[in-house]
Amino acid sequence: MLKTWLKRFGKTLSKHYMVILLAAAMISSFSAFIVTMFDTAYWKIVATTPEPECCAVCEEGNGNRYHAPVLVNLSTGTMRELEIYDRDPRRPWEVAEEQRWDDWVFTFIDGNATMSWSSEDHKNIADIGKKIGKIAPALFCHDCRALLADTATEGYALLDLYDLEDIQAYAVEAGAEYTIRDYTVSIYKDKENGGLKVEVTGHLFDAE
Repeated sequence: MLKTWLKRFGKTLSKHYMVILLAAAMISSFSAFIVTMFDTAYWKIVATTPEPECCAVCEEGNGNRYHAPVLVNLSTGTMRELEIYDRDPRRPWEVAEEQRWDDWVFTFIDGNATMSWSSEDHKNIADIGKKIGKIAPALFCHDCRALLADTATEGYALLDLYDLEDIQAYAVEAGAEYTIRDYTVSIYKDKENGGLKVEVTGHLFDAE
């Protein structure tokens, strides 16, 4: 009886194969159309949202200039330098000639990320949780918006803000490795919390 049913089912499937194939193609095309429509609407919002009075990334002056790589939350604009060394008190975007060589220091970046660093070990490790949001274009000027959106549209991005005339952005994704001036960056999956770890290693004072 099972063989008879399978035989009939096979004939029916063969008979209506083209109809099934066409229906599947139509569903796939419709799904792609919906995704494209939402993407178009999203990028229109990114492009047309008015600029803020003060961009979270490149505000005028040296207030947002840093020596070490900077982590930015794309949905909140919160930025934190992944610092390792003491800053020069007169020029905080430079590294001080005299270092305290502190042991590990722990602090919060935002509600979803923390970091700890040690100038003695020349390392800073940021822990990013799984809670991520889409980029909020209203927080950034058009130039920074385009730079960030070209790198990532949600979560976090890594920035080189040493030269505000030539800001560089890097994707925060597992397996990524970068060389950013005097620092190397390795990003890997955090098996404990399901998020990411961003490990920055400094190469200043290596001979000391």
